[in-house]
Amino acid sequence: MPSTHKKVIVRKLDRDSAQGYITPADFGELRAKMARRWGPTRLGNGIVRARSVFKFAADNDLINKAIRFGSEFTKPPKSALDE
Repeated sequence: MPSTHKKVIVRKLDRDSAQGYITPADFGELRAKMARRWGPTRLGNGIVRARSVFKFAADNDLINKAIRFGSEFTKPPKSALDE
């Protein structure tokens, strides 16, 4: 994962690092911040990377439960990538 992606994820979510305190709204805010800074391709890649970190943690019993990302933390639509 490029260091910029890590920095954005950690800065946003570090204040809520206790697993039970990261909410779908936090991921929505993270996506909005990423969208302001990055284009659609980089945004999509950043979202996939962020989700994969939490999936890895859940799959390997590093966290107690799977994280709920909410409906806002999604990749941009393909039509945005075509522009």
